[in-house]
Amino acid sequence: MTPLDATPAATQSGGMPPPGQAGEEAPHRRAGEGAQPGQAGEGAQPGQAGEGAQPGQAGEGVPLLATEAVVAVRGGRNVVDGVSLAATAGQVLGVVGPSGSGKSTLLLLLAGLELPDAGVVRFEGRDLAGLGEAGRRALRRDRIAVVFQGYGLLALLTARENVELPHRVARRDPAAAAAAAAQWLGLLGLAGRADHRTDELSGGEQQRVALARALASGADVLLVDEPTTELDEDNRGRVVGLLRDAADRGACVVVATHDPEVVEACDQVVRLVDGRATRTDPHALTGS
Repeated sequence: MTPLDATPAATQSGGMPPPGQAGEEAPHRRAGEGAQPGQAGEGAQPGQAGEGAQPGQAGEGVPLLATEAVVAVRGGRNVVDGVSLAATAGQVLGVVGPSGSGKSTLLLLLAGLELPDAGVVRFEGRDLAGLGEAGRRALRRDRIAVVFQGYGLLALLTARENVELPHRVARRDPAAAAAAAAQWLGLLGLAGRADHRTDELSGGEQQRVALARALASGADVLLVDEPTTELDEDNRGRVVGLLRDAADRGACVVVATHDPEVVEACDQVVRLVDGRATRTDPHALTGS
């Protein structure tokens, strides 16, 4: 995976088609457009996905992301083994499990960065495999943002430039890109580090820059892999709050984690063991 491939949302340009002509249909209103961080809709409480709602089926209509019995084979074994799930707008779906249980691979499948060996991954009901490589790149540019464990930052760029990069690849307004970078870097406690190259930042700072880049994109779907591993308590709480806020403003958030504080913010949790999934009450995992 090249550094450009590893950049979330807007950085896989697919030949950089003009805005509004990516994939099969023009991108619609971005999640939470016009909303301010921390001003989620009234009455939304973390962990309350709607009375009577089933895991993965909250809200009406087609889930944004769904898998149907997906299998991923690596080294002769099924690292993801028949997993079916549905992720909806306005919710945080946690994916938990021991190291090597298939969490990161599942996120790659959801992002369309890898195709399953069996089963189907759907975005708004459409099979990702049927979109072709250019269509999947367009989704990651316009609709899906990914935060990798390795962060996917470009070392020769500053923190600010890394956050602005998806906007520039998608040919969005440079002033809007600069404003979004300043906003999200500030919310993540990095305003004073914005003009430092990322190879001058600590691991925890890089982790927050990667998250700022995803949040600044305004993507409908956030796929986040272990977002708090390098963070202290204060910054961990900040990150968890911003992910929760993103869902409350309408984004679909899928987060792979070992962190009980992240799990506590989830509406539903899928636990992977040896690549197989079971649904779990997030509060049962945290003891709350």
